[in-house]
Amino acid sequence: MFDVTTFGECMLRFSVPEGTRLQAAAQFDVRPGGAEANCAILLARLGHPSSWHSALPDSALGRMIGDHLRS
Repeated sequence: MFDVTTFGECMLRFSVPEGTRLQAAAQFDVRPGGAEANCAILLARLGHPSSWHSALPDSALGRMIGDHLRS
């Protein structure tokens, strides 16, 4: 049983390494997030049983998002 259940999509933030201009970037750092996922994570860290529900693709990207949010 969860105290809170959130529903929503996950967003990805792409950023370039520090000191690199966007137009010169050869790689991006990727960070998953989103209001619903972030809220569930914060509440879980505060000790409230929480869950986040969404649909992720069955791919390396989907697994990366799931692993990141679970950690």
